[in-house]
Amino acid sequence: MKLYPWTRFAVLGPLHREYLLPVQGRPAFNVPGGEALYAAAAIAMWQPEDATVGLVARTGEDFPAAWVEDLARRGWRVEGVHRVAEIADSRRVRVYNARGQPMSSGWPHRFAERGIPYPKDLMDYEPSVAPPRSLHRPTPWTLRERDLPEWLSETRYAHFTPLDFVTHNLLPPLLRQRGVTTLSLDPGPMYMTAPFRPHVRDMVSPLTVFQPSEEELRALFGGQWEDLWNMAEEVSHWGVPVVVIKRGSQGVWVYDGRGRRRWIVPAYQVGRFRDPTGAGSAFAGGFLVGWARTEDPLEAALYGVVAASVAVETCGALSLLETLPRLLEGRLHLLREVVHRV
Repeated sequence: MKLYPWTRFAVLGPLHREYLLPVQGRPAFNVPGGEALYAAAAIAMWQPEDATVGLVARTGEDFPAAWVEDLARRGWRVEGVHRVAEIADSRRVRVYNARGQPMSSGWPHRFAERGIPYPKDLMDYEPSVAPPRSLHRPTPWTLRERDLPEWLSETRYAHFTPLDFVTHNLLPPLLRQRGVTTLSLDPGPMYMTAPFRPHVRDMVSPLTVFQPSEEELRALFGGQWEDLWNMAEEVSHWGVPVVVIKRGSQGVWVYDGRGRRRWIVPAYQVGRFRDPTGAGSAFAGGFLVGWARTEDPLEAALYGVVAASVAVETCGALSLLETLPRLLEGRLHLLREVVHRV
C-alpha cells in the first residue's frame, strides 16, 4: 500500500474532460480539467515538494481512469474521486473569441477562423443550460457526505470550487467537524441572487474565506448598494472573516473583517494572454497556499494573483505544473510593490 505524507490541502469540486480553444496558441482537446483540477494544480505549483493535494470530486464514467491514476502517481490523494454512472457526459468546452470572451455559440466558425478542424468528439455535444428544478435539490454533480474520504481528518486547508448550493451548504460544516481549520469557497453563480441571500448568509458562516466575483456579489445584493466594500463588510458580518472580490483583469479586492482592513491587488500583467479557463480556481489554490504559509489575507491574495497569471498564460490545468519556482517568486515580489491599501 502506498504511504502518503500528511494531506495538507483538499480541493472539492468537479472534474471534466476539457476541450479548449484558447485566444491564441495551440488548442487542448480531451485533456483532464475542471475547476477542482485547476485549484489543485495551483496548490501543487506553489508547493512542489511538501504538498500532498487531495481531491474530492465527482465526474462521469467517461473520465478516463488512467487520468486518475496519473494524478495518484504525482502523489495526489484520489480516493475521493468518484466516477459515477449518473453523469453521462463529463465534457466541458471553452471557446474564446479574439478578445478573450467566452463564446456560447458559433464555435465551428471560430474554429474555421483559426484554421483548426472542428473536433469530431464535439459533433454531438450540447452544453447543459437547464437549471435544477430547485436549488435545494441535489444533482448528479452534487458532492455527498459519503463521497468524503477518510484522509480529510488529516487535512487543515480546504477549498470548494463553484458547484451547487446543496454541496456548499451541507459539506463545510462536516469538514469543520473533521478538523479542517481553514475553509475557502468560490460560490456557484446560480444561487448568488438577492432572493436567495438569506440562505447564502447561513451558508457562509463556517467559512474562513469567501471568494465571489464582482458580478456574483452585485447579483447577491440586487442593487441594494453600489459600493463593493459595503457588500464585503456585510458578508463579513455573517461570520466569514475574509472576503475576496475577484474582478478579472482588474485584480482582486481583499476585505479582512477582523481588522476592517481593505486592499486592492492589481492583476499581474502577463506578456501573452492565452486562456482564462480556470483562472479563478487557480487563484483560489494559490490563495490557500499563501494562507497556509502566512495566515495573512493580503499575502494569500498575492499568491493567488500570481497563480491566476500563470493560468491565463497556459492552456490546460496540468500545464500549471510546468512553472518554474523562480518565476513565481519574481512575480510575487513585483506585486508586493503595487498593492494599494484603501
